[in-house]
Amino acid sequence: MGLFGKNDPQKTYDAFGFTVTKTLFDPPAATMMPCVYADEPALRWSVKYPLVNPTFFEYSDILACEVVEDKAKSVPALQSGKGRFASIVSNPDKVSRLNAEARGMCFGLAVIVVMTSGEKQVKLQLPVITRKVRKGSSTYESGLRYAEELRDEFLKMKGLGEKK
Repeated sequence: MGLFGKNDPQKTYDAFGFTVTKTLFDPPAATMMPCVYADEPALRWSVKYPLVNPTFFEYSDILACEVVEDKAKSVPALQSGKGRFASIVSNPDKVSRLNAEARGMCFGLAVIVVMTSGEKQVKLQLPVITRKVRKGSSTYESGLRYAEELRDEFLKMKGLGEKK
């Protein structure tokens, strides 16, 4: 936990009147991904990016939360006939992604939290799997389980915020 200065998160939050009672998302060290903490008694949560002051939200700011998988289906289909070779040469990644999808690969998995921030809606994406893995593998299964637990935690917070 002390690697690269990543110590007790409460030290960062003491000046803001926020008590870290739960860590919702703790990314790997030396990344630019945010940490997400909850102050359960106050029904507040916070997003803290490295080298930036934390941003605070109420549980009631959460509008929706879902687990999203990056699929090759988002890649447009290859052209057929004479244009097929040109489309393969111009975008070989498209062919690779379509072939990998057919073999049961997952390209990424994230939890998307939709919330209000001031007058606008914003999305917070928390990446769980960031590389290609085979569906059904233990890496995929544990990542999916973690993503679903994280989603459920945000939905529970949303429900508590609505009762406020």
